[in-house]
Amino acid sequence: MSWTSRALINCAALQHNLNIAKKTAPNSKVLAVIKSNGYGHGITHVAQSLIAADGFAVASIQEAILVRKNHPSKTILVLQGFIDSRELALFKQYKLNPVIHSKAQLAILEFSGSKALSSDTVYWFKIDTGMGRLGFAADECITSLNRLEKYLNSKSNIILMSHFANADDITDKTTNNQIKIFNDIFLNYNYQKTIANSAGILGWSESHFDWIRAGIMLYGVSPFNNYEQTYNLQTVMTLESRLIAINHHKKGDTIGYGGGWRCPKDMTIGVVSIGYGDGYPRQAKTGTPVIIAGIKTSLIGRVSMDMICIDLSSIDKIELGGIVTLWGSDLEGNGLAIEEVAGCANTIAYELLCQITKRVELVYQ
Repeated sequence: MSWTSRALINCAALQHNLNIAKKTAPNSKVLAVIKSNGYGHGITHVAQSLIAADGFAVASIQEAILVRKNHPSKTILVLQGFIDSRELALFKQYKLNPVIHSKAQLAILEFSGSKALSSDTVYWFKIDTGMGRLGFAADECITSLNRLEKYLNSKSNIILMSHFANADDITDKTTNNQIKIFNDIFLNYNYQKTIANSAGILGWSESHFDWIRAGIMLYGVSPFNNYEQTYNLQTVMTLESRLIAINHHKKGDTIGYGGGWRCPKDMTIGVVSIGYGDGYPRQAKTGTPVIIAGIKTSLIGRVSMDMICIDLSSIDKIELGGIVTLWGSDLEGNGLAIEEVAGCANTIAYELLCQITKRVELVYQ
């Protein structure tokens, strides 16, 4: 079948990166975070590739149900928890684990009775140690935890958790403070604990509690600002498109919407069949790198919905239909870090991966 844009997904790289997480925190169980359609890689295939993880973490009930269909006995944690009794019933039906992060959820449980969820359900009790998003405040968490224990009539089936806010900056002291708050509050509790995300796994060994939550690192992307340090992670996604036109322009010709880019000389310009309709970032600026024929060149002009223009002036052998690599590795092994592309678009690699649209074919290798 003919194609225009596709994302090549290296399943072996997913498994390699999971092993990196396991080796880095050998005494911890691993939750593979596969939310947002497996960070744009396709949640069903990603889950199958990461079957060796101890469990999966997703954002929503919808994602959890999709995963549960193929993994009937796997631990599945829903990071946003439930917001009403209707959703609570789905947790029971599909044997899902909730994050408990608010008094409203405790009230829903109490109102629903002791059999609202299965007896083997694990409740992941979340404290806000500095993220300021979900979780019980430090001064109310013990009271709320006691309330959950009373509801369960048990001190089992509870895991204590929190989430890092600034761990992507290895020099930021916020992470140390969050670990200290977490440890101080739960000093006298023997529950299993988890706080480490990808940055915590790779940069903060003191955060390796009973469980770790591997996310962006599984997809071969560094969680740190200095992406050139790869931690031996392997790239999972390579985004490719094709050259659909080769045009020869004169000095002074304008390229793209708004005429904001003007040819500084007579030059050859290629048109590539990808744009923001495929998830390529509209904010990508002139100079954003791409690879064609094994040579790195750059984007010129604005990104359109379906097309971008690239500079072909320094490339001798060009063929219509040639493959253009937007990030990842080309057939000759030339690499283009998604983090570099993200920087040129004033965003982060997470967003680029997650915004890949259905128009892009996912090809699993």
